[in-house]
Amino acid sequence: MGNYKLPLDRINKIEVIEKDKKRTTNSYVGGGIGITLGIGAIAFIIMAAAVSSMTFLPLGP
Repeated sequence: MGNYKLPLDRINKIEVIEKDKKRTTNSYVGGGIGITLGIGAIAFIIMAAAVSSMTFLPLGP
């Protein structure tokens, strides 16, 4: 690949983008909590449905 010269009069805008570490961390933590709660809720619903459909037999004589 050869050298390329960019004429400065062709540049319209220059932006500096900086990562916000606090917001990124909060996003990861919140997402992890949300996923964990969602999986727990689904597991609870499946277990509740399974238990409610079971037929309980008396174990005594």
